[in-house]
Amino acid sequence: MTRVLGPLGPAPASPWIIQPKHGRVTTMPVPPTPASTAAVWWATDIVTSYGDAPTSWTDRVSGITLTASGDPRWRPDAIGFRRPAVIFPDGNDYLSVSASSAVSTATSGCIVAVAAIYTPTTQQTIWSSNDISTAATFFGGFTYTDGTIETNQRNSSDTTDSVHGNTVLQSARTYVLEWASSGTAYQHRVNGVLQSHTTRSGSNNGDWFGDTSGRDNFTIGAHVRNTTGTFLAFDSRVGFLGVYDAPLSDEDRSVLYSWLYGYYRITL
Repeated sequence: MTRVLGPLGPAPASPWIIQPKHGRVTTMPVPPTPASTAAVWWATDIVTSYGDAPTSWTDRVSGITLTASGDPRWRPDAIGFRRPAVIFPDGNDYLSVSASSAVSTATSGCIVAVAAIYTPTTQQTIWSSNDISTAATFFGGFTYTDGTIETNQRNSSDTTDSVHGNTVLQSARTYVLEWASSGTAYQHRVNGVLQSHTTRSGSNNGDWFGDTSGRDNFTIGAHVRNTTGTFLAFDSRVGFLGVYDAPLSDEDRSVLYSWLYGYYRITL
């Protein structure tokens, strides 16, 4: 029977589990999961073949399995992370699931990712959820050409809603990145810092998963939005991605971010 412990004794809410290894009791940290958690992909959970080629990545909350396309790579001790991470070497590498209403149908919430981005001043996809039958309906979290993070959302003939923050990401530095919606407006955070927002096009209306019609995929590492291929591919590394069906409370964010900063040894 698995026993849950904190560093100093019994603590059921603690993100630590005790499990046997070679006849000894050892600790292995696991990510916290707030009540609003829809899915958590943690690179430690990836299934690989031939040592470092991911074949599937199953989230540890809802059991949603992403499968690999192209040639993404898994590293148990990725440079810059010092922890397991998925590496996306070129423009055809991503992990995805195809399903109606993939991952979430919420109209507010947030996505938190731990990522190191090597060319942050190009537009790249960290995650997206789109209607693959058309180029005109999509939703996702990206980097913009000025090095900030942004949310883009569009339904068919609508104007693309494109809202980005103000912190310019440094190349190859590991960050905790957050895209969020209150249901009426977008917010972004970089290492916990709430961003000042600029609307490039459309409006800052907070449209989220449930507001994006016809979605039938969820992808990490590329923008797959019609049958012609991939767009705005990611050239970097992801160690963690969590989807939450409500904005994080201050308490939940503090617990989750503290765990992420500690596990990934992120210096603020």
